[in-house]
Amino acid sequence: MDREWIDYAATGKNYSYSTKTTVVNLSFREAAKGCEKIINAKTLTICEICMGVGSEPGRSIQLCPFCDGIGHEVVEGVDERYRVTCRFCQGKGHNVVHKCKNCLGFGKTLVERNLSIPVPAGIKDGEILKINVDPSDSDAYRGTVDKQSIFIQFKVEASDYFKVDGFDLHSSADISLPQAIFGGKILIDGLWSEEEITIEPGTDSHQTIKLAHKGLKDNERSSYGDHYVHLKILIPKKLSIEEDRLLREYASIETNTIGTINNIDQSKF
Repeated sequence: MDREWIDYAATGKNYSYSTKTTVVNLSFREAAKGCEKIINAKTLTICEICMGVGSEPGRSIQLCPFCDGIGHEVVEGVDERYRVTCRFCQGKGHNVVHKCKNCLGFGKTLVERNLSIPVPAGIKDGEILKINVDPSDSDAYRGTVDKQSIFIQFKVEASDYFKVDGFDLHSSADISLPQAIFGGKILIDGLWSEEEITIEPGTDSHQTIKLAHKGLKDNERSSYGDHYVHLKILIPKKLSIEEDRLLREYASIETNTIGTINNIDQSKF
């Protein structure tokens, strides 16, 4: 019978059990800021057919001949004796002769459960975390399965707004021509919150503004990267009659132009 892989290296009580890695998809912001995520994962639970005994219902089990059913052995040391878990029955005190077909004699099976897991801020694409989960309500009530570990691999969606450089973030923001000339304020979408940026008079296109410590979290150093905002001056594609007249008047008197301006005569100034 084909079964999903389970690490049964420790099958007695007070041991942790490992199952297959569960893949969890995260948006860029979920991974960067951290969140609570409801996932569907497989964990071990007591076999409902044999109720954890491991043998077919109605079939007898064999008392472990190595430990006489007590689940542990006494090993002679140099100066004293040590009690260790029985290597033959793994501490159960019995051996299964007719194994349960549902759990293959292990007494536990994998079942799907909805689990709420905390996702720490700063998770990277492909990162794997080991997370301890509590037993199901029925197993906790019966005391048949202890806390166990599952492995979560995170797949992080790339951002179409931020560009990532290590722990630093880069984004673009548009400003109008009057804002570039006279200055002003704009609101941009930051990672952690909405940010207000002051535009200084005479701002050039592609000028960069640094928002310190507003980038990704560096969990190893307990610090944050920076957020760099690259400004872009929006040139109007269509002008009203009044806007066209005013800009032509300005173009005819300004003195910084190198070369010529279409349909503008600057020679008389």
